[in-house]
Parts: sequence; C-alpha cells; structure tokens
Amino acid sequence: MRVAPLEPLVAAVQGTWLRRTTAPLPPAGGPASGRTGPVGHAPLNVVVVGDSTAAGCGVTSHREGFACGFAHELTARTGRPVRWEVVGQFGATARRVRHKLIPRVGADFDLAVLLAGGNDVLGGRDPEHWRDDLTAILDALEERAGRVVVAGAPPFARFPGLPGALGRYLAQRADALDDASRAVCRPRPGSDWVTVTEPPPAGFFSADGMHPSAAGYRRWAHEIARQLTGLGPAGPATGALRTAAGVTLPVRDAAAGDLAAVDDLHRRCSTPTLTSRYHAGRTGLSAADWQRMVDPRHGRTLVFADPAAEGSLAGFANLLRTAPEGPVEVALLLRDDWQGVGVGRAAARHLVRVAHRLGGTELVAWTEPANVRAAALLRSVGARPDFSEPGSVRWALRLDQPGTP
Repeated sequence: MRVAPLEPLVAAVQGTWLRRTTAPLPPAGGPASGRTGPVGHAPLNVVVVGDSTAAGCGVTSHREGFACGFAHELTARTGRPVRWEVVGQFGATARRVRHKLIPRVGADFDLAVLLAGGNDVLGGRDPEHWRDDLTAILDALEERAGRVVVAGAPPFARFPGLPGALGRYLAQRADALDDASRAVCRPRPGSDWVTVTEPPPAGFFSADGMHPSAAGYRRWAHEIARQLTGLGPAGPATGALRTAAGVTLPVRDAAAGDLAAVDDLHRRCSTPTLTSRYHAGRTGLSAADWQRMVDPRHGRTLVFADPAAEGSLAGFANLLRTAPEGPVEVALLLRDDWQGVGVGRAAARHLVRVAHRLGGTELVAWTEPANVRAAALLRSVGARPDFSEPGSVRWALRLDQPGTP
C-alpha cells in the first residue's frame, strides 16, 4: 500500500483528534472462561491471550467475544467439547503481553491464540522490536500449549471509526508487523500465522467503529478456525517440542506408514537405550506391535521428527489406555544423540498434556531402578515413585489435581 507524502502529517492530526473524541469501550463482563460442546469427553483446552480484542471490548459478555465463538467453531469442526479461557487487557502491547500477561497463562493447553498488534501499530512500534517480543511470546506459549495461532494485525484501512488518511497510514504499519510475524512463525512447526483477507461485512464493528461487535467476533472466530488444519477428533495432530536451549522438534500423531522410520530409529539406538525402554533384550517392533500402538482405541502414539534429517525420527512415545477413565501408561524412546539436550524434559511436559487430553486421572511410567536419567525426567513433571518390584519402579502423577503441569 502506497501512502501519499502528506498522509503521515494528516494522520498525525487525525490521530490527535481521535484520541480526544473517542471514549474507550470497556472489556467484556462475566466469567473469562467457559466450556462448549458435549459432556462426557475430554475437552480441547484453549487459551486466548492479547489486547482489547481478547478482553472482549465491544461486547457485554465474554460469551459474545472471540474466545467463546472460537470454542464453538472448534467444537463444530472436531465434535469435541472445548474448555476456553481468556487472558486479555485493554491497551496491551506485545511488550505488556510478554511481561505481564504471559505469566498469568497456565499450562496444559492444546491451543493458544494470540490476538495482539493493534496497539503496537497505534504506538508506532518498530517491526524489529515487535519481532523480538513476538519471539519471546511464542517461546513461552509453545511451552504451555501444543500449538499456537498468531492472528494477523487488524484491518485499519477498513475501520469505520478511523478517518481515511489515518486508516491508510496505520494499515501500512500493520503490514510491516504482519511481515515480521510471518517471518517469526514460518520456521516454527508449533506456531501458525493466520489472517483474514475478506472485507468485514456489515455489522462487523461495534459502536466505536474499531472493535468487533458480537457478530464481528463470531465472524472473526469462524475465519480463523476455518484456516486451521490438523484439528481432528483426537485434537491437534501437529505441534512441537521446544527445549530451553531453543531446539525445536516437530511432533505429530504416529501412523501405520511410520514403521520404516521407527525401525530405523531402533537401529540407531544403543543397546542400553533399548533396554531402558523395553526392560528386555528387544531391538525393534513388529508390524503387529506398531499397528496396535497407532490404533487410537488403545491410546495415542506420537513421533518426534529429526529437524536436521527429513523422514528421520528423533524418538517416539506411546500413551496406553487400559480403561476409558483411569491411568495412562507412558513410555518414551529417544535416540542416543538426542539425549541430554533437553528434548526428554520437553517431551515429558508434552506427554503430560496429552495424557490430560485423553481424560486420564493418573500418568504412570515404569523404569529400571538404576535409570537415573528417566527418574529425573519424571520428577521434573511432578511424578513420584509409588511402587517397586525386582527390576522395576512404578512412577505416578495425578492428573486430576490443580497445579499438574
């Protein structure tokens, strides 16, 4: 978008006028969390973080805001209930989201949505500073959620509450931040940048001509949810493990066709590593074994891709269900060259979240008594030994108690 030479000056004058004449709308009232969809199934856990649009400015209740509308859209697409939560603040910039709001976001989310950028545009934020804050925000959200969605900047040129020159000038700034957002999200398998290109329909905006109305939030939620892939009945099929050192490994649900890559993974593991995983002299899995592992009736199996070698796996994990409600037994195999670099801890946190999604009440793992590394991983997520027998120690973590990672 080209801006005429005099437009920045005109925009500055119009901006001063706007600040003097426009009264801010209050955030939405009522509970900032809720649940949609059928009962009796493990819900998708979703958090919406950000500025006044996350906070629901423009509507009277969060039930009319983005988060609840987005939850209804996800339920319609997956058939699953959705538990939603809002952490938003009027006027929040990316810097405030990073330092003030992110610490208020809990863990164990399947999906996090970031609604931010509008205040950074209005404040003339430099794209480089926006990029730095967005990177830090995504680092933090990827530790708390299996997948992160970054919504594009607002369509300032289409805001009926903005004078023409100001709207065009802000739209140019917004484009610069969106370019930076795309660049930050592109290499991150656990984060997606999503925007809406269709013009806002009649009735999209609230009384101030800047924030969405109830109909506008529903439309926005619909357009964002429509563009997401991998949200099947089992929840997000893609995501990422991110270590404290910044190493990222793509994660996805395993499939029957992964058997060849799993066989290769076993060949590249040392005998002690395989013994720690299987507690026996096993060196691989049969086709029948793998078919049972990828059968969703028995639980869930995830594969961790090697980011440096296409088609190669760094590891895999299996979560076994023995009853519709009850314990979830977990087992993890990591290639030797991916041990000791933080991947195991990241995988342990991710597996706790997946066990929650499966509706388990307890996470259970078995280790050898001398396996100090596995014991450290389990302790890092709060598991404790509760039973032992010759050659094995049982570790358990309650999943139905507040504060579970």
